[in-house]
Amino acid sequence: MQGWSGKIIYVNLSKAEVKVKPLDPGFAQAFLGGRGFCSKILFDLFNPSIEDPFSPENLVCVSAGLLNGTLAPTSGRFTIGVARSPLTGLFCDGNAGGAFAPELRFAGYDALVISGTSPKPLYLYIEDSHVELEDASHLWGREVWEATDMLRKDYGDQELKVLTIGPAGENRDAVCSVMCDYTKAIAGGGVGAVLGSKKLKAVAVRGSGAIELADPEKFEQVAVELHQAIRSMPFYETLSKYGTPILVSIFKKLGGLPSYNWQTGVFREAEKIDETVLVNEYSTKSRACYGCPIHCSHFYLVREGEFAGTTGEGLEYEALGGFGSRCGVFSMPALLYINNLCNRLGIDVIQASSSIALAMHLWQDKILNLEDTEGMELQWGDHHAIIKLLSQMASRKGFGGILADGAL
Repeated sequence: MQGWSGKIIYVNLSKAEVKVKPLDPGFAQAFLGGRGFCSKILFDLFNPSIEDPFSPENLVCVSAGLLNGTLAPTSGRFTIGVARSPLTGLFCDGNAGGAFAPELRFAGYDALVISGTSPKPLYLYIEDSHVELEDASHLWGREVWEATDMLRKDYGDQELKVLTIGPAGENRDAVCSVMCDYTKAIAGGGVGAVLGSKKLKAVAVRGSGAIELADPEKFEQVAVELHQAIRSMPFYETLSKYGTPILVSIFKKLGGLPSYNWQTGVFREAEKIDETVLVNEYSTKSRACYGCPIHCSHFYLVREGEFAGTTGEGLEYEALGGFGSRCGVFSMPALLYINNLCNRLGIDVIQASSSIALAMHLWQDKILNLEDTEGMELQWGDHHAIIKLLSQMASRKGFGGILADGAL
């Protein structure tokens, strides 16, 4: 098929069975890929009478976008959908960038549908026509970065693309995320918890194929024009330099920066956690998702102080607004460390910061006390308390174990 890779992988974990089926051309043309594929596949295959999100009958769909793997700009994103979310009880999906989806397309697949529950931890390995479930006992309990490194070492391939859950997903946290490329998070809806319940630790993929296009020369011409158009846009220079953290300054000027769990839109320490601090003091270089000319992500390094040696990628606005102004934290090194911790544990920064901000608000209003929190004070701006709570959330221990189910 021109445009699509032409195949969908169906995995039944209860039977440890993998089937590859051809992509129906009519279906492909009607729903294109990404969210369209996920939504339609889950709608068709899921039995809505199944209410338990951790039932073997619950379904997860991973779908690449139609333009993944091509020269089209900003085309690296893909979608993961879950039929019954443990967070909302409804259908839910999320998406992320990186390079996982193009690699899935290069291997020859447009989507992956996961059903059933395995009695032991497994991971799915995909290398072109070779698709196989493998034992993941040695990966279970490992953090995201460690599991990714282990799989790359096992296959002797540093370019292996890995989609994985961390301890938070294994312990069925509703606030967990699914991670790829170490720092790209697919969150919201607790899909990682469903994968944890199914005992699927990771999907590792390597492809050597190409995307077949109807008119490659015309496609390249249009793609180049679009790349040039993006680079000429008024927002390009600022967004490519600062990324989404620029929203801190924008919302600050508007008086709409969520602060102290939305009690006010004014955070007086905002200039300590805005985009200029990140870029001028901690960023070492920019990085782009596959096919994206904006390169809005940052590699960062903390060189001194309590969190010296902290290095990673990303730190989107959601972490700055969530753990920063919303929880009252104005230490950029602490926020960089917290961002890394969430990525390693497989925790969604949006849901987790919402839960912790709510807990701090309840502490402020004396609704929570030391007995409730098992001796932990939850003062605004206490990044040490946040770090401890995140570890508890991932392991479902202590007061953080309560927050692992989300703010609602």
